[in-house]
Amino acid sequence: MKKELDEEKDEQGEEGEEDEEEQIEQALDSEEAGVSSVDAKYNLKDYTAEDSAVTIKGVGSVAQFASNEEDPLITEKETGEDSDSDIEDFLIKPTDNLIVAARVEDEFCLLEVHVYNEEEASFYAHHEIMLPSFPLAIEWMDFDPTLEASCNYVAVSYMTPNIDVWDVDLVDTLEPEYSLGAVEEKKKKKKKAALQLNDDGSSHSDAVLDLSWNRTYRHILASASADTTVGLWDLHAGKISTSIRTHSDKVQCLHWHPTEPHSLVSGSFDRSILVHDCRNADELHKSWTVDGEVEKVLWNHFNPYNFLAATDSGTVYSMDIRQEKPLFVLSAHTKTVTGIALSSEVPGLMCTVSVDQIAKIWDIENDKPSFVSEKNFSMGTLYCVKSSPNSPFVFAYGGHSGELKVLDVRENEEVVKRFESRKRIVIDIQTAETDTMVDADESMEVETSDTIEKKKKKKKKKKKKPAGGTGGGGGPTATPKQQTDPPEIPIRQLYPGGKYPLGEVVDHPIPKHAPHDVTINRRTDEGKMALDASFEEMLQEAREAAEAHRQVRKYVMTWMRPGMKMIDIVEKLEACSRKLVNERGLEAGLGFPTGCSLNNCAAHYTPNAGDETVLQYDDVCKIDFGTHVNGRIIDSAFTVTFNPRYDKLLEAVRDATNTGIREAGIDVRLCDVGEAIQEVMESYEVELDGKSYQVKAIRNLNGHSIAPYRIHAGKTVPIVKGGDATKMEEGEFFAIETFGSTGKGHVHDDMECSHYAKNYEMGFVPLRLQRSKQLLHTINQHFGTLPFCRRWLDRTGESKYLMALKNLCDLGVVDDYPPLCDIKGCYTAQFEHTLVLRPTCKEVLSRGTDY
Repeated sequence: MKKELDEEKDEQGEEGEEDEEEQIEQALDSEEAGVSSVDAKYNLKDYTAEDSAVTIKGVGSVAQFASNEEDPLITEKETGEDSDSDIEDFLIKPTDNLIVAARVEDEFCLLEVHVYNEEEASFYAHHEIMLPSFPLAIEWMDFDPTLEASCNYVAVSYMTPNIDVWDVDLVDTLEPEYSLGAVEEKKKKKKKAALQLNDDGSSHSDAVLDLSWNRTYRHILASASADTTVGLWDLHAGKISTSIRTHSDKVQCLHWHPTEPHSLVSGSFDRSILVHDCRNADELHKSWTVDGEVEKVLWNHFNPYNFLAATDSGTVYSMDIRQEKPLFVLSAHTKTVTGIALSSEVPGLMCTVSVDQIAKIWDIENDKPSFVSEKNFSMGTLYCVKSSPNSPFVFAYGGHSGELKVLDVRENEEVVKRFESRKRIVIDIQTAETDTMVDADESMEVETSDTIEKKKKKKKKKKKKPAGGTGGGGGPTATPKQQTDPPEIPIRQLYPGGKYPLGEVVDHPIPKHAPHDVTINRRTDEGKMALDASFEEMLQEAREAAEAHRQVRKYVMTWMRPGMKMIDIVEKLEACSRKLVNERGLEAGLGFPTGCSLNNCAAHYTPNAGDETVLQYDDVCKIDFGTHVNGRIIDSAFTVTFNPRYDKLLEAVRDATNTGIREAGIDVRLCDVGEAIQEVMESYEVELDGKSYQVKAIRNLNGHSIAPYRIHAGKTVPIVKGGDATKMEEGEFFAIETFGSTGKGHVHDDMECSHYAKNYEMGFVPLRLQRSKQLLHTINQHFGTLPFCRRWLDRTGESKYLMALKNLCDLGVVDDYPPLCDIKGCYTAQFEHTLVLRPTCKEVLSRGTDY
């Protein structure tokens, strides 16, 4: 108004000041009376109103309408379905499940809300919330200290000691509803959250690693922190009311009991698990010690006395709070177990995920765990898994790739066979399971169109069906880049150029009894380099067989579990080996029968047809199998146990084998290798049932040289002091294997024979029995001089051959190799690798990331 009066002053000239004051007073008086001369003159009342129509020369009238239905220029009207599609897409239906996931993408940290509807087979992102920092843990809760009604909140912890509570009903919210471990200061009318750590224990002093909300005492939130404490937050007061200081290292995980609201279980980096009675937590608690850092704890909502715990060693424990010892110890994965989930209604159905990128389904009913199925989602490391609260076979998975996948595990036939008919148990109280990165809840508030108008709308992402089908890499194309899961693509198709992965390449050692310059300059010597290049074709064949061996044993470790028949284990392993090495007669295939010797049996046991032996939890099983390409045999072995009490035994033998590999080299005496192996192995002790046993090297078992189509080529590598002073030579292949025992350290023939091989040195022998001639022809045709077993003869179609086979053995045409056993009641272990002494270096062909 003053601006308009100033313009009038300019028009009236020098009379300005007095007239201006008069005009201002008159204008003010008129305004108070409801009549403003300025408003009337310039129509200020409608100044900000938009014209209802705009006329543009040559165009006509352009009008704005409330909807397309009112616009006369739009002749094709939207149908009711189209016009309401956005609103319908944004609505949350009563049948929807919502999954909240924390995700990090480049420099952005997000809290994503996804919608999953089992009936419609839909799964899509609904909206997301930008987080201020890297999230470590999230937990759903429906409590706000300032509200009487329930809400839909998610608590998020970060690398800092504070916790933010976000309303996930709000789309694109910029600030949390409230924060814990922080206070707010008002400065110059601006709201600013300033973190203030309290010395009185009312907040944490380091990162919060896990959260769990108490669904009975709804104002209580538990937090696990890197400051070694567990905090019980009073949400009314906004601070920790009780600080539990019973752990000695970072507290990684915790979980409230679903029906006993005072009971809280927690796990720590100090390898301890504690169950607290939070009415007096420091005094009333019980503890257990496990084999690694505790990654996850979870109450079993089907059994009030039972909880599960997972460790970074790949082990899952089942504990009864009334007992000191675990109900079972399951070697679930080869690497850290990052998540556990139980079906909401099917007892015994457990899912685990791991750093090894595999998700597995287990049956743990009656505390007898057995493997059911597995899947690789090709998401890299899997960080978390969560079960659906009202779909007992649906699980959500989060991984390193940033993806979130939902899977109905009934896609697997084994799951259907095992669990479909099992009686369902519906738990009245919702389980308060918390996950480091994924949290699901079915009770998300159903939004209405009125609610949507009050919230900022965001278009949903394209719907997609839940993840399904086979995991793993690309299919069997001409030049696939990644192996399938389970592995089925031959190694030569994965490397179409014929260049296979190198083994472990190390320098030759300097022999004890040789000039000190004997191995110097081997890597750069032109003559050695030229000779090394001449071995290239032979090395590529061996490397192809070695890569097949690595992939097969990696696959075996994902499913080999107690309760399986030994014959099923070896046949499944051998079927995979045949595929990966692309078996083709004597040109490529299996190097020798798969050994699966148990406990006191150290070697040469594989089940014959009809053998019903079952792998047990307390067994020590030696898996020894070979692959070959053009006769270049890869002989490698490892030991599998499920009970951690054998860990020292395995450590001793693994260390001894690595010592033998380190000592082996050109011009090294075989006896020197054996001496070094024995010294290392027998420095270990293992405690079993309260008694200590020295790990003894089995003195009559040895490593050996390998030649084309000949597994034992003449030289033996002892594993004890003494023996042959023969030297290792350039270009030779050796199997460096060691055997450790808690018994006498000496083996003898025992049990039914299964291993056989044609005598490599035996010349022509006239055979009288026609049946023996026929059997020998089969052996020559299918195996040549490679070892074989009775199962393999069965596979060729041979039957009723035992008398003929005995005849060939009696004549020396075929050698039998019965199982080799130490004294009953003892335990033996084995590790083995194949290496080649190249002119320039030593290459451990079968070396992998596992051993």
